[in-house]
Amino acid sequence: MADEIIRIGDQTLRIAGMATMPSRVDSLEFSINSILPQVDQLFLFLDRFDTPYISGDPRVTILRSEIFGDLRANGKLMGLNMAGPDAYYFCVDDDIIYPPDYVSRMTQFLISNDNKLVAGVHGSTLKPEFKNYLTDRHLFHRAHAVDQATRVHIAGTCTTAFHTSALLFDVRQWETTNMVDLNFALECKKRKLPIVSIPREEGWIQCVSENQPDSIFAALKKDDSVQTQLAIQLLADSE
Repeated sequence: MADEIIRIGDQTLRIAGMATMPSRVDSLEFSINSILPQVDQLFLFLDRFDTPYISGDPRVTILRSEIFGDLRANGKLMGLNMAGPDAYYFCVDDDIIYPPDYVSRMTQFLISNDNKLVAGVHGSTLKPEFKNYLTDRHLFHRAHAVDQATRVHIAGTCTTAFHTSALLFDVRQWETTNMVDLNFALECKKRKLPIVSIPREEGWIQCVSENQPDSIFAALKKDDSVQTQLAIQLLADSE
């Protein structure tokens, strides 16, 4: 499939992007079933599938790593190449259940801010005396309540939304994979685009499972040196 812009008449589309791998097939269906009724299109990036996942829903567009490259988790943003400059884009994950009002609330938050920021749920701020990515952050966890909109340095791209008029790029230009949140934050910083963790109640976002052995966070706990350098770059760009 070429990078062909998806359009449905003249309406502003709601597009979701998700990346998955074979070990997540069990949780994948829960996540898709929760987000798909809320969007017009879901771009699903299949990372290293021997037997391709097949969806019978026309709203699901399959993107395979054999065609688009070894993007790993970065593939959740591959759909930007087909989104065009007038769409709401939702980064979603394959192990989260999204509430029925997720897309509407995120969209309304963007609209109320003239689409000039990134709306997030899970996110973190870097401590003033930053030295280490794993330990020197204050986390706003996706499952926890937040009373008011809070500016953060980094959005967890498991729960992130933005309008493509404010943010549009080709994820294939990134130099690293599976460091999506930091690279995404750097893209926002290039455009001076604020990232805000939205107000929400406890348990608004539900996880099918967390901290799986093959998760990005599990790898981070073993070695966060590259993430630390990216975070230092992010802080330097903030000055």
